[in-house]
Amino acid sequence: MNVRALLVLSVLLNVVLAVLGWRTSRGLAPATAEIVTKPTAAVAPRRVRTDLTRVEVTETNQAAPFHWRQVQAENLQEFTANLRGVGCPPETVRAIIESELWARFLARRRLLLEPFHRGYWDLLAVAPDKEKAIESIRESLKQLRAATVETLDELVGPTPLSQENYSRHEPLDFLPEPKQREFDDLEKRFSVEIGQVWAETDGTMTPEQQAKRQDLEAQRRAAIRALLAPEEYAEYELRQSRHASIAQSSIGFDGTPEDMRAIARIYQKFEAANASPDRKEPNAAAKKAQAAQAKNQRDEALRDALPPERYTQFQDGLDGRFQEVYRVTQRYEFPRETASEAAGVLRAREEALRRLREAKAPDRTDLLQRELAVQLETRKVLLGVLGERALLTYEKYQGPVIPVPNNDVPK
Repeated sequence: MNVRALLVLSVLLNVVLAVLGWRTSRGLAPATAEIVTKPTAAVAPRRVRTDLTRVEVTETNQAAPFHWRQVQAENLQEFTANLRGVGCPPETVRAIIESELWARFLARRRLLLEPFHRGYWDLLAVAPDKEKAIESIRESLKQLRAATVETLDELVGPTPLSQENYSRHEPLDFLPEPKQREFDDLEKRFSVEIGQVWAETDGTMTPEQQAKRQDLEAQRRAAIRALLAPEEYAEYELRQSRHASIAQSSIGFDGTPEDMRAIARIYQKFEAANASPDRKEPNAAAKKAQAAQAKNQRDEALRDALPPERYTQFQDGLDGRFQEVYRVTQRYEFPRETASEAAGVLRAREEALRRLREAKAPDRTDLLQRELAVQLETRKVLLGVLGERALLTYEKYQGPVIPVPNNDVPK
């Protein structure tokens, strides 16, 4: 290599170093990456080293981040207005406010009932004015409910009667296909008309709007009755009634479709059995007796309609004690009979305790000893029925069979 070539090479190297120094002084850190070029028919793949620079992007017109605190408010009227202000649909506003009302109700209810729960057994067993105390608590709960969860419509307005509310929820497969289409057209028409009434409101219906809505609902019911034959209308009413799902509420009941329909019809026929008259009413005792009579008649009708084993299954499944034990026995894959036997033991315990308290033992210590003996015997029998693991699981969720003495309760 001659002198001239060396000089040229030296100049080129200096230029390269100057460029790199200038880039570094501008704060652009060089980075290297390998880029593989795609091979072509004429050129073999080769690797080229190059420099990558950092790309900075500045966002403009970006909305400020939303936080729940922007709309949440302690005053529920303000909270409702804020939710509507950010565009929440009416159904969402209703669901959020309803959840907040229930949270407030349950928190205050817990504080209200805590003293009662702490001295529950003493109050029921020995307090001379226990009925007065219980009635006072019931009245307080009634007032608390009226001040919380029952103010929902006042805060957000009544439930919107939209097409969704009037969409077909009950199966109509018992109708011929042409009549099903007629029914759907009828429902859609009234849904639109009733929805228009709601759309004219500002969240609360005036008396005139409520009257118009009620008139449309009456027209809808009359149109359905005119569309369906009497036997079809009876079946429609049964499927739409609150009794249609009574069989499903029986835990572990394995009935046939005919059983389900028969149970719904019987409950619909003897609806008076569910009456719960207010004790303050002048004829409360007579209404209570009528309800008891209707319940006996309903039970007799169920016995006649269901096979014996399914009648027992259905009645067991409605019992709270059976439901508690059944979930545990299912977990350990015990037969249904195990849950029935354990539930019977628990019911026998309750009956024995009730008789002890009604006997009005003169000595409180003697009463507590007798109650403890019942609890000990109950746990011993349950241990034999369920086994130790299942019994401990039951007590984990339902509380100990032998209650822990509460030393805070005043003697």
